[in-house]
Amino acid sequence: MNYGFKEFGLGVRLVRPYSLCFEEYDSIMSEAQTLKVTIINHYKDLSDQINAAIQDAEQVAANSNATQKQLDAAARKLAAQIAKLEAKVEARKSLALLQNEVQEARGYYNAIKDISEYQEVAAVLLDSIQYAEWVIKMSAGDNHTKEYIDESRDKLATDLAKAKADVAAVNALVFAEEKTAQKAAADSLAKADDSAACDQLIKKAKADIDALAYDTIKTLAENKAALQAIVTRLEQDLKAQRAADLKKSKDALTAGIADATTFYNEIKDTTDYADIAAELNDAIVAAQAVLDDSDATRIQLDKATETLKAAEDKAKEEVAKIEAAKLLEESKQTLTDSIAAALNFLDEIKDNEEYADIAAELQAEIEAVQAILDNPESTQEEIDSAIERIAKAAAKARQSAGGHEGIEEIFKSSTAWPIDRNSQIFKFFRAGQLYIIRNGKTYTATGAEVR
Repeated sequence: MNYGFKEFGLGVRLVRPYSLCFEEYDSIMSEAQTLKVTIINHYKDLSDQINAAIQDAEQVAANSNATQKQLDAAARKLAAQIAKLEAKVEARKSLALLQNEVQEARGYYNAIKDISEYQEVAAVLLDSIQYAEWVIKMSAGDNHTKEYIDESRDKLATDLAKAKADVAAVNALVFAEEKTAQKAAADSLAKADDSAACDQLIKKAKADIDALAYDTIKTLAENKAALQAIVTRLEQDLKAQRAADLKKSKDALTAGIADATTFYNEIKDTTDYADIAAELNDAIVAAQAVLDDSDATRIQLDKATETLKAAEDKAKEEVAKIEAAKLLEESKQTLTDSIAAALNFLDEIKDNEEYADIAAELQAEIEAVQAILDNPESTQEEIDSAIERIAKAAAKARQSAGGHEGIEEIFKSSTAWPIDRNSQIFKFFRAGQLYIIRNGKTYTATGAEVR
């Protein structure tokens, strides 16, 4: 009988004649040898089983009297054994994956279990972890199939994903609540006497809190700390702003006292202003007392500044009234003198028929301005206008009458203007300013012509 050689596994041996079909046998044996390598490398406790299965098959193949039926039976038996061992190997692979996944889940559980906000989530996850650990324990000795272990893996993966989602939901809720709490904390830092700048700082801090997004890289505690940091910074900013506001108010009151004191010194020695000066001095003293008070608030300082400014404005107004009254009396006296001078000139020309029209016109002007002078309600502007009016009327009458040697005596000029007896020179006051009328033209005291 013709024998050949067949190569199996690690060696070469004599096999049955080629008249028998080894195709199925060879395929299964090849699979067995591959599985053997895997088992030797990773699952040595199964080595005896794979080796025994291979040896049983090889014995049949080596039997020269074995029939095709026996060879096929040996191949099927080896295939069945391979299937059982492969199932164990696959189960063990899944079990190894489950063990790793349990470690991952345990790590996540340990990270959240002591955080009060995650207590319920952690409890649910722990149940899933403990179930997976029980499956691992019960799978010792290859008691569970890959499908059973994979079900546990799927359950653990689902529960871990849900735990993470629940934690994210808790984070969002707690973070939102913390935002509300920190905005309330920001509002609580406001004071009744805060400036607009302080109010703006609080408004900005609350906007920053609203704008802050949850940082998933950081823990919930770190995210809450980020919100709290905004309020802490606000406290510091408010402290600095209030100090700046207080200084600004103190500086304003200091400047106000200096201004009021300067005006007080200008009026204090004038008898007419004695009462005004005394009242202003009382306001200055009161303001200084507030400035010297180390406990004075910004509002108190600002109020003192406002009160002092009002007192100073009142003093200036009263002084201005007195000065206006003096100026009005002086202007009335000037108008009185102007009328008297015009009357003197009128007396000089009224009996001259040649000057009858001139005298009548001058008489009418004298009566008109006299009415203004006699009216107690006449204003400074009206009196000044009357002075100019009578001066021009007198000048016109003088010019029309051909001159008069005594005309410059109507107004005795106290300016540097030379008295030219051949010129018509008059002076008058308007709003406290001296004006000169010379030959019918009006000039300022400096000589500039008034158009």
